[in-house]
Amino acid sequence: MSVDQSYSARYFNGVSAVPELGTVRFHSSILSFKSDQYTHTLALQNFESFSRISKGVRFTLFKDEHKESPVLEIFCDSNDSTFFEREWITTQKSAGGWKSLAARVRETNIFVLAAIALCISTGIGFAYTKGLDYVPYLIPRNVDHSLGERFQKEIASQLKVCEDPEANRFFDLALKEFVPQNSSYPYKVSIIAREEPNAFALSNGQIYFFSGLIREAKNQAEVIGVLSHEIAHIEKRHHIRNLTKALGTTFAVSLLIGPGLADYQIAETLTEIGSTVLLLKYSRDFEREADRTSIEYLKNRNFTTKGLLTFFERMMVYEVEDEEETATPNKDVDKSKNNFNIDFAKLLSTHPATKDRIDDLKKILPVEAKGIKREIVSKAAWEKIKKSCEN
Repeated sequence: MSVDQSYSARYFNGVSAVPELGTVRFHSSILSFKSDQYTHTLALQNFESFSRISKGVRFTLFKDEHKESPVLEIFCDSNDSTFFEREWITTQKSAGGWKSLAARVRETNIFVLAAIALCISTGIGFAYTKGLDYVPYLIPRNVDHSLGERFQKEIASQLKVCEDPEANRFFDLALKEFVPQNSSYPYKVSIIAREEPNAFALSNGQIYFFSGLIREAKNQAEVIGVLSHEIAHIEKRHHIRNLTKALGTTFAVSLLIGPGLADYQIAETLTEIGSTVLLLKYSRDFEREADRTSIEYLKNRNFTTKGLLTFFERMMVYEVEDEEETATPNKDVDKSKNNFNIDFAKLLSTHPATKDRIDDLKKILPVEAKGIKREIVSKAAWEKIKKSCEN
């Protein structure tokens, strides 16, 4: 554009709805508007916003929700529109503060902005996710007890607990060996009369072993390996950490797609998510942490650390053979009673015996020194315990 070029324009003074019609000349960041009756000299840097219109550009003097702002509209072609935008951005950049930042963002390439926005959102998401790891430290351990006790009552109403003196004595002795001295959980092991070779723990220190696991165990080392693993899950608060991650993810999703949690009562939402946590697979990181911790328990008390590995190897074979059966609905459970009904196919998956899972365990197993490893009971007593809950 030339210095002497003039443009048709109209000026809204913010008082009257009828615009003043005239022409505009631009020189040294000054817009001079002249109509038949008025002349307005306007500094480009004073305009708060710039936008393009169908046949030119629009400058808005200030932003005020309670008062109409003076507006200058200049009619020009696209090249001159680009020129006016560039000049306005230049004045805003020299203003400093938020104006300068906004102007620099505005002149940045849209693909660069998209990349920056992606990086920022990814960083925020990562920080949010990592922050959830520290939330359990703010939650008192009596929450672990309350959550576990609630599930324990529901489990007692659905599952038959077998009382076997020899097996109970075995687990009592084992708990004394592996439960940390400073533990705040009142541990107890109960045996459930079911054929599935599995075990699971609640957040209050209650551990359940299926009689099928004891019967199918190659030796007591496999049983105490699983027991130490379950103790590690409890001591590391994996139930609560799972719960906080589930709630944190739900909250984040509700912010992104709408107020999903607002549609439910808080207690109902916690109940629904909490009941799911019992059956969730632990994350691979949690399983590794439980493995490392259980190995330390066993090694420090001079017990073999290989039992957990052989148990998982046997579990993988069991899962392959039982895949079709576990894929069918379990008719033993009436799912209409409440939110806590237990799906045993999912419970079995709390110890995912995949090849990767087993390979992870092999990598962290220590080389055991030669020598006799301790056992909880004699081999003769163990053979009796293996027959727990047969009748």
